[in-house]
Amino acid sequence: MRKSITLVLIVVSVTFNLAFLAMWITHYVTARHVTEQESRESSQPCAIWSPLHQRLGVTVQQWKAIEPQFVRFQQASQNECREIQRLRLVLIDQLAAPTVNRHALDETQQSLQAHQQTQQRLIVEQLVAEKHVLIPSQQRELFQLIRQQTRCLTPGALLGDPAHSK
Repeated sequence: MRKSITLVLIVVSVTFNLAFLAMWITHYVTARHVTEQESRESSQPCAIWSPLHQRLGVTVQQWKAIEPQFVRFQQASQNECREIQRLRLVLIDQLAAPTVNRHALDETQQSLQAHQQTQQRLIVEQLVAEKHVLIPSQQRELFQLIRQQTRCLTPGALLGDPAHSK
């Protein structure tokens, strides 16, 4: 039983991390540094609307190569994030039920893992595509930003074990 709970906690932790990474990328990139009013007041609106790519210093030519796939990535990633979140809540509800149905729990976990793999594939494909367009210094900055945002909680930290809180 303890092994099953640990496995579920690990799955939930991985789900949180994947969902967080995808949402961080999506939100960070779609957030606007310039408000709608400031955009209207500006005589030259910024062609590069992604704050992340602005921060990386991509050129307009680089952005033209990145943007189409990036927009497709955002849409697909948001869909996967919603489904991962939905399945995570289903899993929690199944665990919280008075009687745990192992078969239903296993099916939900399998579905959740499939969506996590899809999300991970989407992220990897986007990063590989962008890596081919970015120059080495931009690549280093991008991956450093990702490293800073993707910290993993151990099962001990989820259970409140102070030895695992860092």
